[in-house]
Parts: sequence; structure tokens; C-alpha cells
Amino acid sequence: MASLAIIAALDNELAPLKRDFIKTSTQPLVGSIHISEGRLPYVNKKIICCVFGVGKVLASMATQAMIERYNPEHIFLIGACGGSSKDIYAGDIIIPSHTIQSDYDLTCFGFKPGEFQGSSSDQKIDRLPTDQDIVRQGLSLNVSLIEIQGRKPCLKTGLMATQDCLETNVDRLKENEITFDYLGFEMESAAVNIVCHYNQVKFNAIKGVLDTGGIFEKDFFEKNIEKICENSYRVLAALLGKK
Repeated sequence: MASLAIIAALDNELAPLKRDFIKTSTQPLVGSIHISEGRLPYVNKKIICCVFGVGKVLASMATQAMIERYNPEHIFLIGACGGSSKDIYAGDIIIPSHTIQSDYDLTCFGFKPGEFQGSSSDQKIDRLPTDQDIVRQGLSLNVSLIEIQGRKPCLKTGLMATQDCLETNVDRLKENEITFDYLGFEMESAAVNIVCHYNQVKFNAIKGVLDTGGIFEKDFFEKNIEKICENSYRVLAALLGKK
């Protein structure tokens, strides 16, 4: 049976899915990472899901192991992210059109910021696209989302920047905004997308914005993280056919 993979870096990012998920088994995947097999009542496909931890290395490791063992036709990464300082608000949902490693720097060898060498010396890759069919479908959804601070979240698409740093330095974030013109930033999407690209597996991320412009407020985080992850899952569920 064809399968879909739904993954997240943190437990609370995958928690909303677990209400609907009918688990049939849990197996070790790689290291201490485990994977659950089962189904969702509104999807006629096998569902595999896991929480792999924070950062590009763990994201890459789990994604490659999952592809080799289960060969999913599509991988979805859900959860939360940061947002740029313009055109986006806390609670908005980003369905990235492209991803980039914003901390990858080979500019001393003539590469553009975020650009990396592929399997041959003449192959240079920077902004990898996600599955554009899902992006288009996502933006056209009419899905009920929980209001955040009295505002209904908007669905948006653009570049997701990934780096192994939870950046809160406002000046550096503004520099990165100028360099990459990203909409959101976090620590996993580009890594998963690169692994999916090399394995020819479709990939999309769905991320709710927790903070914008690097201004992190702990009280807001604690009050809204569950709502924002719930909204991320609601968008995914609508995409997969939940009424």
C-alpha cells in the first residue's frame, strides 16, 4: 500500500495529529528515533510518522532512514517556525514554495549565499522547490483555523530559510532577510527537502509562525504553541481530505 510520512521535530508539533492517528505499531528507526505506523480515518493510505528532534542533522538522518525503509510517496513536515519582519504575523501558516540553507556559506569559492555543490563540481543548488501542486492546493483551502491574538491566521507561501541556529539577533535576521528575502525560518525544512530531492520523493512543509523578526516572547510561546501546531495540522488534514 502507498504510504505518506508525516514528521515533526518536536512532540508538541505532532501532538494534534495523534488525536486522529490510529497506531498499529511502533518500530525503532535510527538511533533513539522511533517511527509509528498506522492510519488516519480520512486517508486511504498507510501513514508513518515520527518525531526526530531539532536541527538539520537529525532531520536528514531520520528522513533518509524513513525513505530507505518505507519508501513513502510524500513527506510532510509540520509544526512551528519563525517569521520575517514583514508581510507576516504570528499565527499565519506558511506552506513554503522553496527552501534554502541560510547558514550554508561557500561564497569564498564563488557560490551564492546558501548555494551548495551537488554531486558534480558543476552542479550548484540553492533554492529547492517543494511540491508545487500541494502549495497551490494549500493556498486555495477554506479551513477553519484558531484565532491567534484575536486575528484569523492567513495561509501564505514563500521561501523557508533553514539554519542550525535559533536566531534571535534582530540585526542578523534583518541581514538574512535582505540576503534571502525569506518568509519564514526554522531548523529542518531545507534538510528534509534536500534528502527528498535526491531520493525523488515529494516534500512539503506546513509551519505556523510563532514569532516574527526574531522577537521571541516566552509568554506568547507558552500560551500559543499548542494552538499554532493545531492550525498547522488542520491545514495538513484539509489537504489530505478531512472534512
